Amino acid sequence: MVNNLVLVSFAVLKRATGWLRILVPLLLCASFTAKPSLASEIRLLTGIEPPTNYLDDRGKLTGIAVDIIEELKRSLDVDAQIEVYPWARALKLAESNPDVVLFTDTKTPEREAMGFHFIGPFVTRRHMVYSRASDPTKPQNLKEIAAKKARVVGMRGDWRTQLFKRDGAAIEETPQHLDSVRMLLAGRADFWLSSDLELPLMLKSAGAEPDAVNEAFLIREASSYLLVSRGTDPARLDAWQRAFANLQTTGFFEQLAKKWSRKLGVSYEYSKAKGMHLQEVSDFGYFSYSLCSHCGTRFR
Repeated sequence: MVNNLVLVSFAVLKRATGWLRILVPLLLCASFTAKPSLASEIRLLTGIEPPTNYLDDRGKLTGIAVDIIEELKRSLDVDAQIEVYPWARALKLAESNPDVVLFTDTKTPEREAMGFHFIGPFVTRRHMVYSRASDPTKPQNLKEIAAKKARVVGMRGDWRTQLFKRDGAAIEETPQHLDSVRMLLAGRADFWLSSDLELPLMLKSAGAEPDAVNEAFLIREASSYLLVSRGTDPARLDAWQRAFANLQTTGFFEQLAKKWSRKLGVSYEYSKAKGMHLQEVSDFGYFSYSLCSHCGTRFR
């Protein structure tokens, strides 16, 4: 009886050992080839800022930056949906929580102090102060605006708004750029803080003519990035950085520039140093002008 039990036990053990010889290599192979599980718990936040992220005529989120994020999601196997908030709210959520991806914003000392990591650049803008075309006032800098106690309007949470507030300008803050440009056009503000990228779609959305505003002065040219919040899993941060770097080698951005040039009727180009930006054509030291066929706005 004992001998029979020993023989049966040995046969079972031998069979189990055979299965283990098959399963262990398979499990080890899977552990090396599977992508890291980074798809859960990530949040993707943005605000409304055409043409990088905005709602189209059907209420669908679209834009240059949205296209980039969707491609990164695809390559990273991320299924999180993009959440749209007023910009100040989106920024606060990203500042207060780990594992948040916020797009897009400029790299400033204040943003760096918040602990954000920057991936990009996605786009580069010429950040401008705009006035009504009927207003003859032509300030040369921020200090002149503050000294005149002019009424300035800008988006809440935007770095340009914070810059002007810090330097003593009287700022009226709005949830989004469209509210700001409407205030300017209605005469309830003297100056509006925006950029060459936002301008055409904002004027179109406000029902304004292309020549309704003038450039008062340039704040500065600056790039905008994808921001990853403080405390984010280092493996996740590394994965997003590598995915963006890989995307730069594929020709994706060049195709993106062609797509949005056709869609908006404006000449975009792409470079690693600037991301997407309006094409600059210089003739004897001057920037040539082009018209946006989508809304008729003149670009420099």
